[in-house]
Amino acid sequence: MTKEKLKTFTFDVTELVKKYKKRTENNYDVSNSEEVKCPSCNWGTATLTTQAKDKKEALERILNGEGLCAECYVEMIGDMYR
Repeated sequence: MTKEKLKTFTFDVTELVKKYKKRTENNYDVSNSEEVKCPSCNWGTATLTTQAKDKKEALERILNGEGLCAECYVEMIGDMYR
């Protein structure tokens, strides 16, 4: 079985809230339209990052609450190699 290569995608929160307001409200605290709270650390962030095979899948993951701030994302990647 071959392991599928995943790419890293980062999305601007302002654009996400504008285009997908209802879906972002369901999965993130969007009280400020310029940032959301990272579901891992609960700090405000202007971008959300995830891994996926393509941009469409990455957007779905972000909208389903699977996005992390940059700091949590880097920590997650670091934990994978410890």
